Amino acid sequence: MYLDGDLETREALGTMSARYSVKSILRSIAAPCLAVICLISACSTGILSAQVDAYDLHMQGLMGALASNANDIQVTGQKTFHNPALVAWIDVDGTHISYPVAQPTSTMADDYYLHHAIDGAPHSIGCPYIDRRSSKDGQHIVVYAHHLASSPVLFGELANRFQQGAFDKLGNATWRSVENGKIARTTIFQPLCALRVPASYEAIQQFSFTSIEDMKAWLTELAHEASACTENWQTAISGARRVLSLITCTEGNGHSMRRTIVIFVSGDQSEAG
Repeated sequence: MYLDGDLETREALGTMSARYSVKSILRSIAAPCLAVICLISACSTGILSAQVDAYDLHMQGLMGALASNANDIQVTGQKTFHNPALVAWIDVDGTHISYPVAQPTSTMADDYYLHHAIDGAPHSIGCPYIDRRSSKDGQHIVVYAHHLASSPVLFGELANRFQQGAFDKLGNATWRSVENGKIARTTIFQPLCALRVPASYEAIQQFSFTSIEDMKAWLTELAHEASACTENWQTAISGARRVLSLITCTEGNGHSMRRTIVIFVSGDQSEAG
């Protein structure tokens, strides 16, 4: 479900935890589930079962158990293994979004994590992942994930946020960069605006800027184009130093040609650990 464009390389795969691996959770609860898979400029068809909801509940339980473990994406008392595919953790207030984030390597297909779990196990629901052209600590972080029809799993709760009423209920996004299996940096992003755009939308595909003022000018153009904005968007842009864009298919019908983009900004309110 990317926006079109060339991508760069990043890190390799591994496993997350011996006892609580994502692979074991996914295989145990979601093998029979067929899901709608969003692809590069269109979405392939699929069939959603009630087990998508079970997947969501189990994943949320897993995410909570791991995230509560004080700066460590591992389970206390368990032997753990470094998973270099895990580059960050994303939480969005006002939604169920609380997931690990991957980044594909040069040997993987661009859409690898649309149909693989964080540990590389094949899975139709996939996991959130970063566009290779951006980086976990970059000025503009771009993250993709599925919108599965009639389910809040992954980025499903973002699909309608281009509507002002839905956007207004959105809270802050917490982005935790991961190094060697541990949280290295935490950044709070506030909602700025949301757009519904064609799958080939080019304006969002800017990952570095010549200056902060250049970034602010770019954000101002996006805000003017957006269908939903925070009330104080000019003030938010004036203090912005980093940008987080979450992207998903607008329709979860298997052939959506539109994307919902929710843009968050931060004045770099970061903490180590």
